[in-house]
Amino acid sequence: ETRTDVFDFIDEAGGRHRLALTGRPIEARPRREFIRRDDGIEIVRFDGFDGDSHDWMAEQRARWAADPPRAIVLDLRDNPGGRFDILGDMVASFMPEKVPFAVMLGRWLDRRYFTTPMDDPWTGPLAVLVGPGSGSASELFAAAMQDLDRGPVVGRKTAGAVIGSRQINLPDGGELSVSTVAILTNDR
Repeated sequence: ETRTDVFDFIDEAGGRHRLALTGRPIEARPRREFIRRDDGIEIVRFDGFDGDSHDWMAEQRARWAADPPRAIVLDLRDNPGGRFDILGDMVASFMPEKVPFAVMLGRWLDRRYFTTPMDDPWTGPLAVLVGPGSGSASELFAAAMQDLDRGPVVGRKTAGAVIGSRQINLPDGGELSVSTVAILTNDR
C-alpha cells in the first residue's frame, strides 16, 4: 500500500514550500554481491567482516580460480567493519604468503598479527574503494592492502573508527564501550 504525505519545507531564504511525497517500496540491497563487467573487471562488495562474508569470500576465491576476472575492484564504501579474526582471512584472500596485517598497541600490549596463507588467494590486479562508510576492519583491510603494495586504495576519507574496545554492561540495561587498544597496520 502506498500513501502520500504532505511536508512543509523552509528554504535558506525563509521561503515556504509544500511538497506531497509518495513513498514506494524498494528492494533491499543484498549484503554481498559481485558484478562481472563486460570488460572482465569484477566489482565485489560485502557489507561486513562476519562469518557469512568469510564463507562467501571462499566461494568467490574458488570462482576466480576457475574463471579469473581481468581485475577485481573491492568496494568497501558501505562496510562498517566487523570481526578482527575475519579480517586476517580476508587479507589472506588477496596475499599469496604469510604477511603482517595488524599491530595492537595498548598499555600492556604490543602484539603483531599475521595472515594464515590460503590455498587459492586472488593474486591478480586489485583496487580497493573506501569512503565515509568504511570503518574498523574495512579501514584496516584497505590500509593493509596499501602497506603491502597489493593495489591502490581509492575514494574518500574513511570513518576513522579503528580501535579495540571493551563493552561494559550498565545497571540500566545500557552498554558502555571503552577504548582499550590502538590497532594499526604497522608500527607507525
